[in-house]
Amino acid sequence: MIHIATNQYIKYIINSALTILCLTQCHSLYWEVWKSQKIDYANLLILGVLFYITWLSLYQCYITRNEPTVPILKENVSNFKIINIEFLRLVFTLIIVLHHTFKSLGIANRGWYGVEFFFMLSGFFLVYTFNNNCLTLDFIRKKIVRFVPLIVVGSFLNILYHQDISISKFLSAIFFMPGTGLFPEHSYLGPAWYLSVLFWVSILYFYIMKNFSPSKRNLIIGILTFIACLIFIRGASLKWGAFTVLGQKDTIEGIILMTLVRGIMNMGIGYFIAIYWIEVSHNFEHKYNSNKQYFLFGIIEIVMLIYSTLMLFNNNLFPSQAIFVHISFIALIYLWLIRKGFLSNLTNNILFLKLSKYLLGIYLCHSCIAEHLIPLLRRKYPDIIMGHSLLVIISSIISSIIIGIWAHYVIEKPGEKLLRKVVY
Repeated sequence: MIHIATNQYIKYIINSALTILCLTQCHSLYWEVWKSQKIDYANLLILGVLFYITWLSLYQCYITRNEPTVPILKENVSNFKIINIEFLRLVFTLIIVLHHTFKSLGIANRGWYGVEFFFMLSGFFLVYTFNNNCLTLDFIRKKIVRFVPLIVVGSFLNILYHQDISISKFLSAIFFMPGTGLFPEHSYLGPAWYLSVLFWVSILYFYIMKNFSPSKRNLIIGILTFIACLIFIRGASLKWGAFTVLGQKDTIEGIILMTLVRGIMNMGIGYFIAIYWIEVSHNFEHKYNSNKQYFLFGIIEIVMLIYSTLMLFNNNLFPSQAIFVHISFIALIYLWLIRKGFLSNLTNNILFLKLSKYLLGIYLCHSCIAEHLIPLLRRKYPDIIMGHSLLVIISSIISSIIIGIWAHYVIEKPGEKLLRKVVY
């Protein structure tokens, strides 16, 4: 009885501390970023409540619960492929292509937020496919075999546009350094920063999942996610760039890379989405009770998909707080997981599973078109390029898809076979 009372007392103390922390951090974040402007206390209150609910749900639902007697995944769950999620992966891959194409044409947009969606999915599938029998070293090997061949070909395609070749810049992408602070410059392959952050954060989370009990790993990843979220809220309001750091020069905050923060935060969000979904998925039989419900959920899916994509290219639709972008992505993922509407069922097609194998190639190889060829042509033929911008955009998408398919068959598959012989 004393032990139970003590645990309850500790819970009250932690919850009180979290409440104070959330409100204090929200006020300090808001004041630091907008101190020259009048504070919108309604928006500040929403932010504070959001943070508190987040921590409360993490603490009560995941961190303090009893140790489960079953492994993190139910039997055979890891062998089940969520086909319609591959449709969302395809959509956001094309959003990244559009982002870089629009940027090269001088069209401002926030399409880079599509990377946040990929981080979430990576965190989700890290849990969903987790195999406790897999050694950490084997996990690292699988990542190397999966990523390195396409990083090499993507780097070579981009080097063609440079006159001065730096071996260190080329090797930095292969050794997963861009975007992590391990290498102070861009690599030749712009999108390589995402894989670098994904590589190291995945290893960190995998190691935590493998070596800690469920409550401890939830606590550790929960704290990492929450702190990264706090940093992101402030950092997202400052100037962005591939190597933009948080804070002012000569301060301890200046060492924190926002790219790394984004990976830790969004993969952590994906982690908890998967934990929750694995526990409740048995309640969803992917059946609809009536045509009314089927079409109602379908309309909600369409609205969420349109909003989650268009807001990245329309300032009027973009929320005032960047964290609400992530909330819309979470809602989108859950809608496709529960599959209650006609759109999520329509996209539950084996076609998208087959197309998904080309997406990494498209993502890593599209920059030679969208980030290099289009700016080059724009400098030489500005009137033609800007006068036919729609044709340029369509051509960029088609060319990126073709290069991605080519890279998959010519580089990715043979490269994986070769690397398996080297690293194993």
